[in-house]
Order: sequence, then C-alpha cells, then structure tokens
Amino acid sequence: MTGQTLPSSSRRAFLLGRAQSVSASTQPIARVAASCLEERGTSCRLCEDACDAQAIRLRPLGRGLNRVVIANDRCTGCGLCVPVCPVNSIRVDGLEMETA
Repeated sequence: MTGQTLPSSSRRAFLLGRAQSVSASTQPIARVAASCLEERGTSCRLCEDACDAQAIRLRPLGRGLNRVVIANDRCTGCGLCVPVCPVNSIRVDGLEMETA
C-alpha cells in the first residue's frame, strides 16, 4: 500500500484486515447483484444493519420482496456491507476484499 492514502471511512475495514487497497482517484460505489436475498423474498437486512453511513435502504416491491437501494452520495466505500452478505451480492468498486 505504498503511496496510497485510505479515506477515513475505509480505515475501519483496513484495520480489521478486510481491505487490501482503495484507489484514491476512484470514488467507491457499492453495487448489489440480482442474487440478493431480499429481491428473492428472504428477509435479510444484514447489509442495511452494517452500514454506518445509512446509505443502504430497502425499497418495498410488493409481495414480500424488497430492493436494496444504495445512496451513492452517502456511501463511503468502507466495505462493511460486503462481508456480511451471505450470498456475496454486494461489491464496492475500488475496494478489494481479502479472501480467507
């Protein structure tokens, strides 16, 4: 990580040993894949609970389904939502997570 500076919001993930690198020139943007449990009718909410910035919200779609919506203007790119997802549906552009 020589020469790179982590945004203060990524320090927690870095200190927990989860983040390898964050590109200072790229604004991290979290994305949710279609494999998300909420969109398949299984209540999960782990990513919403993990988000300290409150950037993750659930939008009701009806019939017990929800869509995970990430407010990119609030997302800090810390990556705390990534490891809690049981089906690996969340990715943060510009953040590489270590695999155990």
